[in-house]
Amino acid sequence: MGINFAKTGSVTIFYAPSAETRARALYATLKQRTRKESSEASADDYAGDEQQWDFSCESLSRDAIGKAFIRGQAIVGLCSSAILIRALPFTHKHRDSPLLCLPPASGEDNVLHLLTLLGWHHGGRRLAHSLAQALRAIGEEVVVVGGSSTDKRLGFALEDVPQGWSIAGEVESTLKFLARGGRYRVNGAACAGFPPKEFYAAAENGKGDSKEDNKEDNLASNGKDEQARRVLVGCNLRTNEAIHLVPRKVAVGIGCVRGVSAQAIASLVEDCLAEAGITRASLCGVASISLKRDECGLLQFAKMWDLPLRFFSSACLKSKSIEHSLRGVADVERAVGTPSVAEAAALCLAIKNTSNTAKSSSDGNISQLLLTKRKSAVATCALAMSSEPLVESSLAGMSNGCLTLVGLGPGGAMQRTAEASLALRTADALVGYEGYFSLLEYGEARAEAERCSYPIGAEEERCRAAIALARTGKKTVLLGSGDAGVYALSTLVWQLLAHEKTREENNEDENGKSPPIEVLHAPGISAMHALAARVGAPLADDFCAISLSDVMTASEKILERVDSAARGDFVLALYNPQSATRRSLLPRTLDILREYRLPTTPIACGRLVGRAEESVWISSLADFEHKVVDMHTIVIVGNSQTKTYHSPYGERLYTQRGYRLAEGRSND
Repeated sequence: MGINFAKTGSVTIFYAPSAETRARALYATLKQRTRKESSEASADDYAGDEQQWDFSCESLSRDAIGKAFIRGQAIVGLCSSAILIRALPFTHKHRDSPLLCLPPASGEDNVLHLLTLLGWHHGGRRLAHSLAQALRAIGEEVVVVGGSSTDKRLGFALEDVPQGWSIAGEVESTLKFLARGGRYRVNGAACAGFPPKEFYAAAENGKGDSKEDNKEDNLASNGKDEQARRVLVGCNLRTNEAIHLVPRKVAVGIGCVRGVSAQAIASLVEDCLAEAGITRASLCGVASISLKRDECGLLQFAKMWDLPLRFFSSACLKSKSIEHSLRGVADVERAVGTPSVAEAAALCLAIKNTSNTAKSSSDGNISQLLLTKRKSAVATCALAMSSEPLVESSLAGMSNGCLTLVGLGPGGAMQRTAEASLALRTADALVGYEGYFSLLEYGEARAEAERCSYPIGAEEERCRAAIALARTGKKTVLLGSGDAGVYALSTLVWQLLAHEKTREENNEDENGKSPPIEVLHAPGISAMHALAARVGAPLADDFCAISLSDVMTASEKILERVDSAARGDFVLALYNPQSATRRSLLPRTLDILREYRLPTTPIACGRLVGRAEESVWISSLADFEHKVVDMHTIVIVGNSQTKTYHSPYGERLYTQRGYRLAEGRSND
């Protein structure tokens, strides 16, 4: 799966020197329009009234363009298209973010042509029209160039459904059919302005067609006799439509006993959806009572079905129960403080949370029960429907926090994993050593994300702060260099959580327990892998890593491990080799290695690998000069099978694994 631009919405406008004035005027207009967008949007506005773009603006740089593209940002270039194309490492049309180009006006009419080069179906169309509106607002005449063969005819790009919607069914074959000019019929009415009026106007039977004889349409025939494809708009499950445009406005409410399994919940929900005739694609989320925030089966079910999970207090559920005259079992109310859990939770979730928008509850967003409570031996389930599609950011209720441990890699953005970059881009809060923030490049994290920096040595404070922020519901990232699980703070996070859990288990007061958080790891590139890639393949056979820092591990224990690795003929990666005050362990380590290995054994060193100040050199056990090594250096010591290859491009190391080369084989 690629980066979902629709969720990140980060756009960088790059401008050539001659276009700086226009770029800055465009940027200022876009920022102003973005601030007003949520309050000015009407119910008839098409597609993506929930879309919020985060715009930035900077001068043209091939390196900056490439890095922004790799990070998954949309790019608008006020320059020639050739400049953009030469700078970009294209990967896949469904993964690459939108790429737009606004070259200088040509001809006497002075009309600008806004070119959509990539991503028309994945946010590019909406971005192009937003840019065109902003350009017209500053007095420019602009024409949007791009699109698909079905875009003008249907009034929208069929693949580019707005947030809060999904598309299912025979999508690919239907798109090809419509591109050939095929006919289509529509069942169902628009919701919140989508699909647009043009879509219904171009349909064979127009809006709301649902005649029984249409069921006989042959959807699989070919050639001139091919019948009209059928499109269903709405949540109701139908089996005879080619494609299904589904607004996500159905909420699932769950009540359950302790220890329920995810499979038991899933089975009950599937039965409820079938009974209501609702497709699974229409679900916007799952809700339950706050007492179930640590219920493993419920958490696993939400993850298994890829649905947001929200919780409501017993007081909130009781209020909703009274409002809707929901009756429950007296024993349930005595136990949890509300007569209804499943029904009340579904109703609460199906109302848009307006606390962070300019809209109020008077906008007409309401919820109603779609399916009353259904029971199994271990759970209850109810369905409620909102009057409009809901996106995750607009869901009401409490959510369990998420803390992502991110390895920034050894240096710049080019040496970050895509998973780490995505976590940075979507974080609400970043916590880390102050030096790690200097590794972040412009645009890698949202400008409005909270940043909590700490001095070196404040490891526990960093971890506690990250856990606390995650508990408030913020998507929190704890920064580490290299890989977060290699000589970094991942283990301290788990240690703190385990200590807290033990303390709470000894405390019988349920109200004193902290809400659980999900802890995720975004892997990073560790320093030894970065150095190994620079010098060849020294880690190709069995290897181990040892930290020479005796701050947390006794010196004698470290030397015992070095001795074992040396006797075992492991390639050895040495982390934290020495600092200004720790000067004895590296020489002692080299003395141990000399007992077991030849003086010619290769040693690779890398200082600040991946950064602008990088320096890499290769030496031998006999000639190695340890005094130049510091805490920014990683050292790799070869074993008996590590060889040196002398290349015109520099020395390289490789460790043999016992491959048998065919003798006398030609190279042709």
